[in-house]
Amino acid sequence: MTMKALRVSLLLAVALLVIAAQAPAQESPAPPATPAQTIPPDDIAGYITAYDENDRYCYVPVPVEGSGVTRVYDFYAGNAGCHDLNDKAWSVAFEDLPSATQILLTDNPTCTTSGTDVAVGKFWIKLKTTKKVTITETVQLPYFFRFAKNTLIKPGLLLVDSYLKGGSTDALNALSCVRITTSRATLPKPTVQVRLIEQNTQWVNWDEGFTFHCGGNRMLLGRAHFGDERDPNEFRCGTPCRVIPPLR
Repeated sequence: MTMKALRVSLLLAVALLVIAAQAPAQESPAPPATPAQTIPPDDIAGYITAYDENDRYCYVPVPVEGSGVTRVYDFYAGNAGCHDLNDKAWSVAFEDLPSATQILLTDNPTCTTSGTDVAVGKFWIKLKTTKKVTITETVQLPYFFRFAKNTLIKPGLLLVDSYLKGGSTDALNALSCVRITTSRATLPKPTVQVRLIEQNTQWVNWDEGFTFHCGGNRMLLGRAHFGDERDPNEFRCGTPCRVIPPLR
């Protein structure tokens, strides 16, 4: 290699180093524009959004009212895309939660609230919605421990119960599990047909005041009066019974 070629190679190498040093650092990927969904969109009523201290967040989908399902979202397992917030989330917000939805927030990865201290973890918070649609601003976890159990702490949001090991809120930056249970569908009550047993009806003469009762399990079916005000009234009583539909 000639001296001239060597100088050109050295200049090219220096230029490449300068360009590499001036290249902008890549930014961290932004949060997803749409919530990560683990259930079909038509089965989702709303979301619980979990945040960490750096405002990173993830969405936990809430099933629709009447589905009667229970879903457990373990952050460590990456449920609902919350793996990066495991043991770091410290605030939540509720959006479009249906009525009678039960919510558990805890640092226990299996959402356990009973057993030994190790099994239970450092804290848990039980909530229930009381409005047709519940929406809140972002709420930091220590906020829930300001209230006694069975207290309405936000419009449509009831604090059912809570537990905090040691009484210190310093541990409330480690949300790891969310459990959601939605209400079951209300079934219509069956209509019971009632008919009267004609052979058990009778007319009763009554002239002992204005109040009359058939007595027993009988019901009043009719009233008749003949003559003038001095003549007695007659009342018809009968016994109702349930009709059993014929077998098909």
